[in-house]
Amino acid sequence: MSKDFISEVSDSVIAHMNEDHAPANLDYARGLGGVADALSASLTAIRGEGMSLLVETPKGSKEIFIAFPQVLHSAEEIRPALIGLLQVARDSLRKG
Repeated sequence: MSKDFISEVSDSVIAHMNEDHAPANLDYARGLGGVADALSASLTAIRGEGMSLLVETPKGSKEIFIAFPQVLHSAEEIRPALIGLLQVARDSLRKG
């Protein structure tokens, strides 16, 4: 696997998450990013350490970074990492 494996798939991951999983992006922002008043969130970057989201709030937009629990070492680890973070984010939101 190339050292820069994420850049090889990042555009497709970003497009997929923004087009098909907008509610998940919002849950990441609210549940893990500490932006409780987020109105929307778009994935802007992904790398082995985590992901960046552009979050829209009533006060404007801001970029946040959410770290993965462990650094990713292959493209195959992206989907499970995103699913795992989503579960944590939704658990956090449920606990309020």
